[in-house]
Amino acid sequence: KLMPFILNITMIIVFVFHKFIFMIIQMKNMIKIELLKFIGEQLRVRYNEPRVHVAVNCASIGCPALFPEAFTAAKLDAQLEDGMQRFLGDKTRNRYADGKLEVSMIFKWFREDFEKGHKGFTKLEDVFAKYADQMATAPADREKIKAKSVSISNLDYDWSLNDAGR
Repeated sequence: KLMPFILNITMIIVFVFHKFIFMIIQMKNMIKIELLKFIGEQLRVRYNEPRVHVAVNCASIGCPALFPEAFTAAKLDAQLEDGMQRFLGDKTRNRYADGKLEVSMIFKWFREDFEKGHKGFTKLEDVFAKYADQMATAPADREKIKAKSVSISNLDYDWSLNDAGR
């Protein structure tokens, strides 16, 4: 009589544990979906500010580095500008190499955001021309980027977790 009781208890524990794990996975996915919805429907549409892509961080290696301070209304423009300079100057995420620009997939995925005329940018090349000093070290290379005469390719996006212990 003890064996069926243990079997039933074990089945109940497995069932509850399975449901609990499933619930956690669903919650994680809902949070991810809600964040993407917030970015897509609120930040991108409402503010028409492409630099938001350097402020919002998904915690993967491919994302822009986490900003070192909280964003505030009083300093937001300066903070977003600093974020763009840091992101475009980060050679692991954007770089000028072998005569071409190799840039984050963010610029492919959200190209239209960077080409809506904000700060005079109507093409991606305009963005890179403005930040040429961050993207290349040699003056001749910077001039090529500013002249918009270099080809552009996208780097693979690293979705692995940006672990501070690395």
